[in-house]
Amino acid sequence: MAMTPSEKQRAYRARLKQAEKTSHDETADVIAGSFAAYVATDDEAHELDFLNDTFDSVGLQFPDLSKDEDPDWREEWTRIGGLIERGSLGKAQRMVGALVDSADALARIINRFKVREIEAAITKAGTADMSDPAERSKAVAEMVRLESLKVRLLKEVRRSFPVTTLRGGAGTI
Repeated sequence: MAMTPSEKQRAYRARLKQAEKTSHDETADVIAGSFAAYVATDDEAHELDFLNDTFDSVGLQFPDLSKDEDPDWREEWTRIGGLIERGSLGKAQRMVGALVDSADALARIINRFKVREIEAAITKAGTADMSDPAERSKAVAEMVRLESLKVRLLKEVRRSFPVTTLRGGAGTI
């Protein structure tokens, strides 16, 4: 059966995305300096201290990027994902991707939980005694408030990040 134009477009985008994932960072052959040395001497790298505090507040430990070490590197990442960046720069770039993906997944889980709880509260408010005008008014006001919260939760927000990796001719995080 022939593909529709939208199916062709989806397949094309999927191929592009896969090609982008398996290609290496186009800036890799230009980078001559050490990211670890840059982090250790850059005046604006004090932002990493804030990250240490932020991670610490949720029981996580932020790695020391001022050391050009990457003990977590796995050789299969080169074969599977085309990753060639190692050391503190490679680790930092992988962290950006991992943190963005993790934040997205965690936000979706939290959102689904809150929406479910609000829906349960709406159902509970709907079981109020509607024969009593005061109770009905109170229940309707509560259902309207809860529905408003639900609508706000169903919206998505966007965060912008600077491009850190150039793969396949398009900028990616």
